[in-house]
Amino acid sequence: MPAIGAITEQLPEGVTAHVFVEVPQRSDLTELVPPARGTLTVLERGTAQPGSLLVPTVGTARVPQPVYAWVAGVKEVVTEGWRS
Repeated sequence: MPAIGAITEQLPEGVTAHVFVEVPQRSDLTELVPPARGTLTVLERGTAQPGSLLVPTVGTARVPQPVYAWVAGVKEVVTEGWRS
């Protein structure tokens, strides 16, 4: 989570961040604060498979173009996300 915060803090003026994070429980986000310019979407999956909420949510998100994406996660989730 520290990398997400560092990236959003260093965004150039005029850039809006749309951060999507999937975690087993919200309490796992003790270090993450919403970006100053943008949104933070927290997906609490409980015992569901990693990516089960993240992939469909990001796949249907409406974000302005052009998009710069920084993606990190379990290999299968990241791979599935790019295929969707």
